[in-house]
Amino acid sequence: MDKKVPTRNYIILVGLVILVVCLCMALSHLYNLIENNKIKVSPLSSTSNEITLDELKKAKVDLPADVFLVVGYTKDKVMNKHEKEIAKVLTKNNLMDSVYYIDAYDYLDNKEYVEELNKVLKIDEKKQLKKIPAIIYISNSEITYTIDSTDKLIDSGDIQKIIDMYEIASK
Repeated sequence: MDKKVPTRNYIILVGLVILVVCLCMALSHLYNLIENNKIKVSPLSSTSNEITLDELKKAKVDLPADVFLVVGYTKDKVMNKHEKEIAKVLTKNNLMDSVYYIDAYDYLDNKEYVEELNKVLKIDEKKQLKKIPAIIYISNSEITYTIDSTDKLIDSGDIQKIIDMYEIASK
């Protein structure tokens, strides 16, 4: 004997499928929003001092004797990952208080910005930056070491190299 499945059951099934698909799409959209918001903020800017080139120009910021000036940018997953790794190295060495961060996202393809940065910081020709992102180590109020992204993006290995080279890890 064949039992007939009521039409109402098919309607309920179709409704549930549509509900599940809509829920999956909403959760996916929410996940993407959260991920995009995460990369809009640098891991370094949230735990260090954020400054701008204009503040450096106007001498509103007096940099301490020993400081890392990290010129980075937001809104990029790869750079965000590198900055997280850099933040871990700096935190491990108790150096987060010695970090100043400049978000140069709006100036990524602007050569004049890099030239202006070199000029404002009075970086000598041998150490001048050619491409951002970059790390500038200032010791005793003088530019001691610079590394930029001419060959590759800066990463935690670059900051560790500076820490080891100048033996600046805090206890």
